[in-house]
Amino acid sequence: MTERHPTTRYWGFPPSDRPLTEGIQRLNLRELAARPTRFEHHLVVLGRAGDAQLEMATASEPLYFAHGNITDEYAIPMNSGDALFDSVPFRTFLMDRESGDDLGRINHRSWDLVLHPHGYLHWPGRL
Repeated sequence: MTERHPTTRYWGFPPSDRPLTEGIQRLNLRELAARPTRFEHHLVVLGRAGDAQLEMATASEPLYFAHGNITDEYAIPMNSGDALFDSVPFRTFLMDRESGDDLGRINHRSWDLVLHPHGYLHWPGRL
């Protein structure tokens, strides 16, 4: 087993000994995100297709600030493996850039595809 960051103790990992076809390599994204030397709110670019970029972001606590994007952003939160934590729905707030007023919220769960639309601030995990 790969050494992991303490906050990932409940994460579920697939077995690493599954056979692969010759010439194919595997990188487990959870293992990459769980390494103990990662920084909080670490973002890794996994690939690009045209102007689109596939990224993986990790954090061991809710995001305590609102931020905006330069384009639409789609996010898929992964489950943690902790049954209690995973049973609570996520809530992302959408806010006006100028005033900071709440405009809406998105309730979602692990593995839901969530749009963070361009033009608005979004704040995942606002407490």
